[in-house]
Amino acid sequence: MLKKLLCSLLLLSVMPGAWADFRSDNSGQAIRETEGVLGEGEISYKKGPYEIFFSTFNTSFISEEVAKAYGIVRSKSKALVNISVIHEDANGKKTSLSAKVTGQSYDLILTKKLKFFEVKEPNAVYYLAQFDIEHKLPFYFTVNVTPEGTKTPIKVQFKKILWVDGKN
Repeated sequence: MLKKLLCSLLLLSVMPGAWADFRSDNSGQAIRETEGVLGEGEISYKKGPYEIFFSTFNTSFISEEVAKAYGIVRSKSKALVNISVIHEDANGKKTSLSAKVTGQSYDLILTKKLKFFEVKEPNAVYYLAQFDIEHKLPFYFTVNVTPEGTKTPIKVQFKKILWVDGKN
């Protein structure tokens, strides 16, 4: 089942139709603004030896079996945000790390806390959180990732416009 979820994530990472614009907020942190059709692929933010990968996709892309196994509600108007952490050592070897992941999503009106849950496999760790979407409405994300063995969170901010599956 986990392989089906990961295959879904991989499939979404090769879907066309994305653009990225980089700007800075008042703290000087780069904010990645992304737009695409339901999931334009992984985007990452690198800080020191850590690279934080993030993506969003509609839950209707997940099989019923995988959704049931992880307690994910499949819906045309629900999406998941996916976070993973990679550490690169001095020799260039990259390793997936566990982390404490917290965050929120907000649109023009509401702010909602994201409840992340961990998905572990032998060579990778993913953190997923489900949220409701409105058709073509911009969603903003602030995610704090504290890699295992560190005390200071890495703040990642990005914007995503999602489409309700089946709408134009």
